[in-house]
Amino acid sequence: MAGILELDVGHISSELSLHEMLGAVFGFPGWYGKNFDALWDSLTDPEQSSLPEVLLLRSFDILEKRLGERAGILRHILADLPSRRPVTVIVCDEAGQELARWPPISAPAP
Repeated sequence: MAGILELDVGHISSELSLHEMLGAVFGFPGWYGKNFDALWDSLTDPEQSSLPEVLLLRSFDILEKRLGERAGILRHILADLPSRRPVTVIVCDEAGQELARWPPISAPAP
């Protein structure tokens, strides 16, 4: 999968629906465990998933309100993902304002 993949997570109402959506989008194997350990394993294994160059998640603020600390776990996974796979992850709020980006944009050298 190349290019930019934009996912609106504002409609997600449960951790299970989050895992089902991510599993379908990234083509996880049928035995995907639908938990955060399995998510990490599947996202970091090129044989289990196909990732875009840029992953843009919209409405993450809504997901955080609905899932609380569980959305925080997803945020940590997304923050660590570029250390294992060549992907840029951008998380935005419902209005499209950037909340986080991994890896961060480097400041130009002085």
